[in-house]
Amino acid sequence: RRYPTAAAFAEDLDRHFAGEPIRARPIGWMGRMVKSIRRQPIVWGLAAALILAAGTGAAVWIRQLRRSLSAETRLREKQERELEVAHRRTASEPHFHRGERLLRTLRENRFRKDATAAIQDRIAREVEIAAGAALEIDPDYVEALHLRGQARMERAHRDDAAFQGAESDFSRASKLRPGFTPALYDRGRLYLYRFLELVMWD
Repeated sequence: RRYPTAAAFAEDLDRHFAGEPIRARPIGWMGRMVKSIRRQPIVWGLAAALILAAGTGAAVWIRQLRRSLSAETRLREKQERELEVAHRRTASEPHFHRGERLLRTLRENRFRKDATAAIQDRIAREVEIAAGAALEIDPDYVEALHLRGQARMERAHRDDAAFQGAESDFSRASKLRPGFTPALYDRGRLYLYRFLELVMWD
């Protein structure tokens, strides 16, 4: 309240008409706003509704913008990963193809009388080295894992480390690509050969 009594209000009116300064304290901005709202409730209601609508719209727009930017970022990162994988694969393929050629030679030599166990063992190791070089460039190259496992399987009957290496390669290839049948098939052959060796040795 600006005036404690009606007499105080009357005194201030007299001072005002006489050109003297009044004693009442001025109304603050909050008081003026409350009076304005009381005088024009419809205008202030519309203004509040517009502010609320603008704020809601801005919040929705910012949320959509963040989602869009996040989706674009994920897409860009995915494309970059795919491009990196493609580069690694291209760089590793010469080693892989060399290993494939050596593996064919290794298998063809089975039918040759002059292909000694030492020669076969050396070729198998060369296949393993070529596949290993491909895997150093692209560790997730499933076909190279399978190729190295095949090379190790050639020596598995006389080398426990080669058996364990072949088993590890076939298992990892199957894990990276669950439907990769060649790795599953060769892992089964590996276990069968080891079982037959143990039975025949016993």
